[in-house]
Amino acid sequence: MRKIVFLFVMSCFMSVSSTAADSWEYEEDDYKIILTSSRNDDGYIEYNIRKIGSNPFVLDWSIDEHHVYFKGVKEVDGNHVLYGSIKEKSLDPEIYDVYILVLSKKGEVLHEFSYDCGHDDHVLNVYDFNGMINIETWSNDEFADRQTSFFMELRRFDYEYNFIDYVRVDEYYIYSYVNNGYFFFGNNENHNYVLIDKDLSVFEDNDHLDMDSGTVYSDTVRIPTVNEAILNGEAISAGIEINYPGIYELEYNDYLYKFTVEPTLGGIEDGVVYDAPVTPLFKSGNAMLNGSAFVSGTVIDQPGSYTLSIEGIGGYQKSVSFLISSNIDGVFNNQTYTEDLEINFSGIGYLNNVHMTSPINISEPGEYILKIQGENDYLESYYFQIEEPESGNSMIDIVQKYDFVLFGIVLVVSIFVLRKKK
Repeated sequence: MRKIVFLFVMSCFMSVSSTAADSWEYEEDDYKIILTSSRNDDGYIEYNIRKIGSNPFVLDWSIDEHHVYFKGVKEVDGNHVLYGSIKEKSLDPEIYDVYILVLSKKGEVLHEFSYDCGHDDHVLNVYDFNGMINIETWSNDEFADRQTSFFMELRRFDYEYNFIDYVRVDEYYIYSYVNNGYFFFGNNENHNYVLIDKDLSVFEDNDHLDMDSGTVYSDTVRIPTVNEAILNGEAISAGIEINYPGIYELEYNDYLYKFTVEPTLGGIEDGVVYDAPVTPLFKSGNAMLNGSAFVSGTVIDQPGSYTLSIEGIGGYQKSVSFLISSNIDGVFNNQTYTEDLEINFSGIGYLNNVHMTSPINISEPGEYILKIQGENDYLESYYFQIEEPESGNSMIDIVQKYDFVLFGIVLVVSIFVLRKKK
């Protein structure tokens, strides 16, 4: 459980007096980071960064000719991200840039950088979502007539802190949060709200949704609602994600959207006969296999006739029917054999109405019916017979056997007669 405890009130918008020392704590389950700020002998603000608990360390941090004001600490990808603002001591007191210091869990400096957004920049928060590091800032631009214009910026980096992209929103928002992969800016004072998606697209509160009524989505759909919406009769918050099968109606900004979310079903196909076990896979939904509750990833290894149904919201149902055969080996239907048989199969077998288990070895001559039963009245039947091989020799066998011998005798007699005539 994360908590931040302020021991002395600290703001990144004020300078530190020459004698004041401000401290605050950032606490996780197995460690605590304590930041203490003060001025060094050269008049620059420096920090004592102390970690207590797991992987403890102590680090003194300052930058020559600059004041650093840390606003907070976040744990991102196993490292500690200290964020705030930085300014050159010699410049206007209100000229700040964004400042980031990344420490390993052992206190090693991994990254340290700053960047400029506008005239006066301050980091509000750091978020780790959508597989990226997101740095939220507020800034202002100052014009020649000393008028200022406030704006927000969301800048994204990879986990090596290489810059990816950014988006700017030309208004100041009081609060922000992340919900279902969306970044939300809100201001209750003027009732202005915006939503930013993973592609840094900005959605205003009066926009219509970019979705056609009647669309079918697979597994999940994210909908960038900024204002309150009504989904199947219930109010929902901004930035929704629907990942459950169903038939849906969404009322938003005086428009009705109808759509369906269906599950992606893997491991089986409708109407297919399988000769091996199958493993149906799906992400969500209330699944029934032949009328009994079924859990995704369960192996089906018995012969049978199966129907897998997945039910969802609003009367949604998807059904897939398939067969699993016994995968019999060693015998064919309506065949006659003259040798012993070994029959292998899966399922419940009956040989001439006698219960048998695989493998079955048959050596006795006779007529046989093998029936294999499976789930949901599934049945396979095989008729075959075994005959004894013929034990006696037929006339043809005798002729073939002695023909060569007779031919030899005749040949010898013929040679003898010819020699005698000479």
